Amino acid sequence: MGREAGAQRPRDLRKGRCMMRLRVLILATLILSLAGAAAADEAAQSDWSGGDGATGPVGDWADEFDTSTGLSWLALPGQVALSSSALTTPVEHLIDSSHVGVIGVAVGDIDGDGDTDIVGTASQSGVIVWWENDGDNPPSFTEYTVSTPPGAAGVDVADIDNDGRLDIVVALDEPRNKIVWRRNEGGDPITWGAYTIEGTWRQAWEIATGDVNGDGNMDVMCPSWSGARVSWWENDGGDPITWTSHVVAAVTGAHSVRGADIDEDGDMDLAVAAGAANKILVYWSDGGDPISWTAQEVETGFIGARSVRIADIDQDGDLDLAGISWTSDVAWWSNDGGDPVVWTKQTISTYAQGGHCVYVADMNGDNRPDVLGACSENNRMAWWENGGGDPIVWTMHALNDAYEGAITVRAADLDQDGDLEAVGAAWIAGRYDWWETSEFESSGELTSSVLDAGAGNELGEIAWTAAEPAGTGITFQVRSSNDPGDLGTWSGDITAPGSLGAALDRYIQYRVMMETTDPARSPVLEEITFSSSQAGVETDVIDISASRLSAQPNPFNPHVFISFGLKTADKVRLCVVDVRGRMVRQIADRSLEAGDHQLGWDGRDDCGQPLSSGVYWLCLERAGVTETREVVLLR
Repeated sequence: MGREAGAQRPRDLRKGRCMMRLRVLILATLILSLAGAAAADEAAQSDWSGGDGATGPVGDWADEFDTSTGLSWLALPGQVALSSSALTTPVEHLIDSSHVGVIGVAVGDIDGDGDTDIVGTASQSGVIVWWENDGDNPPSFTEYTVSTPPGAAGVDVADIDNDGRLDIVVALDEPRNKIVWRRNEGGDPITWGAYTIEGTWRQAWEIATGDVNGDGNMDVMCPSWSGARVSWWENDGGDPITWTSHVVAAVTGAHSVRGADIDEDGDMDLAVAAGAANKILVYWSDGGDPISWTAQEVETGFIGARSVRIADIDQDGDLDLAGISWTSDVAWWSNDGGDPVVWTKQTISTYAQGGHCVYVADMNGDNRPDVLGACSENNRMAWWENGGGDPIVWTMHALNDAYEGAITVRAADLDQDGDLEAVGAAWIAGRYDWWETSEFESSGELTSSVLDAGAGNELGEIAWTAAEPAGTGITFQVRSSNDPGDLGTWSGDITAPGSLGAALDRYIQYRVMMETTDPARSPVLEEITFSSSQAGVETDVIDISASRLSAQPNPFNPHVFISFGLKTADKVRLCVVDVRGRMVRQIADRSLEAGDHQLGWDGRDDCGQPLSSGVYWLCLERAGVTETREVVLLR
């Protein structure tokens, strides 16, 4: 998305030595990586969302672990952060207030730069817009118009054409009465192709995407209130994509539909909220081509049912339902199994007048799904904290009790700090906003499952990918033995990647401990890796323990913060080199005191020109020792 870098300036001899040393490092790293892959001497974990209770031994860490306290591993699958507690007064941030009749909100990384952007629709203004997240904390948003169709209502984002970019699907009400998708063509600014999925479709306030028939293509699901039916459109592929319409069922006042494999039989089932029929229903997929469906009434007295979501709310391993009604109720239905499934209802709240949208997400990182609601009649945007127990104890946290015409709510990690924020729209007020809802606990820890790495493994190196903002820290400990029942004592604290001193025994377990002195910031762990010792590499070339070179965020756009530590005062040279071995930026060349240091880079070369997206190498040189770190610039 950025301009190509300008012509390179002549380099002095010291820069040449840095480039030569880095080329050797890159080549050595590639050779060792290939050798390690051939030997399969590596063990890693990059997802913990399967939960605790897996003591082991296990052959693969997969997505489970043994125990944890005070850490969040469910809210954002693929990372571990500190748990948090609800703020007494949420912090509200305005996104936009320039449109009339706002309805839809969706979240996703539209420009592919690693942070979460926001998409919105406004029926009376007649626009589809997206706001680019600048990646700061807190973030700022820049608005771009996608298209200007009257009646823009329900919206979702998904990669419809499998090109790696998120597209936008929208239901248009009067006067268009269509279902359309806008193809993300990339570019800076992004250009959008316009395509129609369905030419006649009325009053669709929600729309959803998913692979309904399991063919690998993203399909579209949508209800019609006045058309009294729920349908799905099969993505047949092609360029342009062709679509085949399938009616699921006639449903009076159909308002919301979501899909998931509720009965775990390998195909997608649908949950539906029917406002005029006052029902929550499930349509079980019976397979076939076209798919046939069996209806089940989950609730027949949910007056003015407006919205439904599917999630494992009680964390018992099966999928439950959450819903909101126009009259006042927020509720959830426990999936108690059986054939047909038995559903048990629990009312969460009766103070949700004008309930229009429900959403499920772990807002405080305690690994229990919470419920969010947008309530138009009493102008309430709120979330209900899942306190666990049987029955579950629910605590309401108001985000804004004067949010006129609250109509849609979502959740996402907008500021990339490791917890979720709420995102919402207000029909009458004509506003889009987001809320910080919680603050981080001071510490927590997680203990992995015991891994059976096999006899004779050579795992002796530890590395990890993580963010450690100022005031936060991540520490690891490791233990191993040849007896899974007696792993011995934990190692000392490990705060920098590198050699463990010797190869580990057959059975391995790690423990990660996190802490913060700032309740607004948390460290975030994305991956931990154990690999074979790098025999043959000169120890004075890569001395990670001395400098602890790291870069956050990574990928970045356009600013990255580079951190390292010095045991003693030293002269430091920090430069940026591209994949061809050319130095493109010298960041520092000066003496620094002992201690921790942080320097910034704005993604520009030495001439001040923005560099293009791609892989770059940070090269830190001190007292003849060089360390490198790969960074990815995304524009």
